[in-house]
Amino acid sequence: MITLPLPPSLNHCYFTNQRGQRILKKEGKDYLNAVKLLTQREVKTPYPSLSLLEIHLYFADNRVRDADNTLKLLLDGLKGCLVEDDNWQRIPRVNIRSELDRDNGRVEIMWQVAPPQDGF
Repeated sequence: MITLPLPPSLNHCYFTNQRGQRILKKEGKDYLNAVKLLTQREVKTPYPSLSLLEIHLYFADNRVRDADNTLKLLLDGLKGCLVEDDNWQRIPRVNIRSELDRDNGRVEIMWQVAPPQDGF
């Protein structure tokens, strides 16, 4: 299991430039770097694929949040350090649970490594 900070809202992490490109801001880059650093302490080499990824979100308040808004940066941060890629072929099953923990907002990540397969 890895414990990570809660990701910031995507609305605060990206901006659109004049050419319509979505650009990651410093807050988003800082979060990705933190996820990579904390994950690499526990996982020395990324796994080719996982059979299951469990994400437990513990929010410090009851604000309404969009689930996919929370997951994008988290999954991007795990790419290349927990698992080689975050596409559906490499992580076919993702379970997400959300709870309230006013004293300790965080994300807990658990996983099962997939058996070796042709192509991965």
